[in-house]
Amino acid sequence: MVTDPRSTAAATFLRMADLGSTNDPTNSHYRLHRFAVRYRLHQISPGTVEIALVEALPMGEGHGSRCLAWLCQLADHFGVRLVAQIRRVSTGGAKPDYNQLRRWYMSYGFAPRRGGIMERHANRP
Repeated sequence: MVTDPRSTAAATFLRMADLGSTNDPTNSHYRLHRFAVRYRLHQISPGTVEIALVEALPMGEGHGSRCLAWLCQLADHFGVRLVAQIRRVSTGGAKPDYNQLRRWYMSYGFAPRRGGIMERHANRP
């Protein structure tokens, strides 16, 4: 039996994430969360979504944390596993270091894996 890719948990999660954001007018590959965070998501399996980027504009004001918390809530609701690779991105200011980013992801329930990969399984009631 072939599963319609539009009906998977990850696909539903991505549709809901799109509804809670807008297109980035400077780059069509990215979405904007409340105009303060640029992010990019990819479905990598029926139940897994990769967070390819979370970039706060500007950094240090909690915008990225609010966006990641929202993505984690959506993932929990739809039973989606999230994965992310730690990437240091500069938005014109200082870049957070690897360990800061690792601790940040861990504070949202992500567990470290090899190669700078962070993984979070859905917390379903």
